[in-house]
Amino acid sequence: AGKPREFYVLDRDKIAFSGAHETINTLHSIIDFNNLAQFVSAGDTTGKSKHVTVVGGGYLGTEVVAALAETGKCKVTHVM
Repeated sequence: AGKPREFYVLDRDKIAFSGAHETINTLHSIIDFNNLAQFVSAGDTTGKSKHVTVVGGGYLGTEVVAALAETGKCKVTHVM
């Protein structure tokens, strides 16, 4: 019954710095969750380990952090 809050700094249409459209993913629908899962499971071509930052300390944010950490495929930072 919850609804994600809109954050101006995380709104893809309002981001002013270059490259942000490829690096910021707001989770509003199942498609967004699938995109995140594909990003984490895809092989990294640069040789660097992936790092995901989850902003939000509610139930959903905490569950996303736990699921990402459990995969062991990326470093996860949780910002509350």
